[in-house]
Amino acid sequence: DTRRQFGFAVLIDCHSMPSSLATQTGGPRPQFVLGDRFGHACNLRLTRFLREAIAAKGYDVQLNRPYAGGFITEHYGRPARGIHAIQIEINRSLYMDENTILPNRGFARVQTDLAHIMAHTFAEFPALLEQRAAAE
Repeated sequence: DTRRQFGFAVLIDCHSMPSSLATQTGGPRPQFVLGDRFGHACNLRLTRFLREAIAAKGYDVQLNRPYAGGFITEHYGRPARGIHAIQIEINRSLYMDENTILPNRGFARVQTDLAHIMAHTFAEFPALLEQRAAAE
């Protein structure tokens, strides 16, 4: 229904990831990981825009590593059909004490930053995806 009404649909699948595990390279986990199934689940313009918007707030953002997206992005993401799915993994250390599962001092910042990032991204959806939807 959303695609018919607007010419495209975007599914954002948010998750939290533990901070304690290292990446495959041995370094600490990034603060954010965007997973678009290596471009198969979401239009690259949208993925890049979201990555740049998060990085502009000062966060370390990685694409598809260590998470490229799971069932949701693989099952629903069909960018050629105007249905885009992207997974956002957020490092828990940014906003919570992982032992007590209570918000930490960073919670308010992450909450405010995400609200701004998403509002900016939502406002840009038509420009990012309009040309693609018109061609379908």
